[in-house]
Amino acid sequence: GREKRQFRRPDYHDYIKSAEWKARRDRYMEKRKFKCEVCRKAATQVHHKSYENLGREKDSDLQALCSGCHMNAHEGQKKPIYDPMTKEFMSLVRSF
Repeated sequence: GREKRQFRRPDYHDYIKSAEWKARRDRYMEKRKFKCEVCRKAATQVHHKSYENLGREKDSDLQALCSGCHMNAHEGQKKPIYDPMTKEFMSLVRSF
């Protein structure tokens, strides 16, 4: 019989730069009207609340955020944040 192909979770850094993620991110942002789900400012990034379904995210895995709220969401985590405006990964170290 036919074997069921197992889904392999993509590498985070490769996936975040992919056309698949860009399309998924854009669809999610449109649903959220490009508003930050925390402070209601203009959302510029989509946060993964969970990486469990990376590559096949459900809406409940994602959150539209402005850059400030995205930084707050990652406080204490070691994962970098991809900034679609600069197309670079932002450091989580803030300078005051």
